Amino acid sequence: MNYKSTVSKYATPLSIIFLALVIVTSLGVTGYFVNKKANFAIEKMDDAIERYFDERAKNVKAAKEAVPLKEPTIAELEAGAELLGNPDAPVLITVFEDFQCPWCQKVQSVLEQVREAYPTQVKIAFRHFPLKSIHRNAENASIAAICAGRQEKFWEYHDILFEKQGDAAGWSKERDKEKSAELLKQFASDLGLDTASFNNCFGNKETSVELERDISYGSSIGIRGTPTVFVNTEKSKVDFKVLKEAIDKVLE
Repeated sequence: MNYKSTVSKYATPLSIIFLALVIVTSLGVTGYFVNKKANFAIEKMDDAIERYFDERAKNVKAAKEAVPLKEPTIAELEAGAELLGNPDAPVLITVFEDFQCPWCQKVQSVLEQVREAYPTQVKIAFRHFPLKSIHRNAENASIAAICAGRQEKFWEYHDILFEKQGDAAGWSKERDKEKSAELLKQFASDLGLDTASFNNCFGNKETSVELERDISYGSSIGIRGTPTVFVNTEKSKVDFKVLKEAIDKVLE
């Protein structure tokens, strides 16, 4: 019997089978780790959503147990707010926002529609309401916007924050608050602000006190999440059609 020819006869098929087993095993291991990473990402997202709704539930519970809520007035809503539009407009739209809130970013296009439809009849009032427990960089973003406002550049800075909110390596996504703060300071430089004055304002406790006044006022009238919108003193859905109906009712 020719053993050499017999070995040669089966060597190639055996090699192919062995190689196939190696490839299948490798794919299985790779798939395991890919699935593991995907599952980890989903778990992180679920945790974030759960924390958000837990926070909302706590706020609602606290509101029920707290002192009765105040009724907002136009004068109070407008006082201390950043205003955009005709200062003598008969309709005031007040928006309580968090610069790190993705829904707040989306509402900007709706507000732009309103301004285009009512160029002289409507003015927009921005009020800060950072959800600090779930958005680690929101408080600093509001402080930075306040500082930009002191140099008459609030709305330009406001637009930059929302435009860059989704950047993968941007101020909103940055996990290190100090690095995020440096990016916020860079925006001030990009806008041509006096950076020394801006940085001094950014680190000043009085600026934080000013921000807390907005948050406290919002809480006192029942703000629990963002964005929250008022047409004059009535809460409204963040929808152009709904806002238009509310505005037209005021203008009748």
